[in-house]
Amino acid sequence: MPAKQVLIVEDERPIREMIAFGLKRAGFEVREAEDCRAARAALADSRPDLIVVDWMLPDMSGLELTRALKRDRDTRELPV
Repeated sequence: MPAKQVLIVEDERPIREMIAFGLKRAGFEVREAEDCRAARAALADSRPDLIVVDWMLPDMSGLELTRALKRDRDTRELPV
C-alpha cells in the first residue's frame, strides 16, 4: 500500500521542515509549499490525502485558502 501523502503549506522554512520531518518519520509522503500560489500549483499536479495549512501566509491567509479549496468541487473533499 502506498504511503498517504500530505501537503504542508507553511511559509517559514524551519517550521515546515520540522512538520515534514515528523510526518516522514510517521510514514507519510510529504510535499511542501511556501505559500498559497505554490500550494495551488502542487494541487494541480496531484491530490494529497491531507493538507496542513498555516494560518498566516504571505499571499493570503490559510483560512482564505481553506475556504477557496472548500468552494472548489475538485478539492472540497480534501481534509484540511
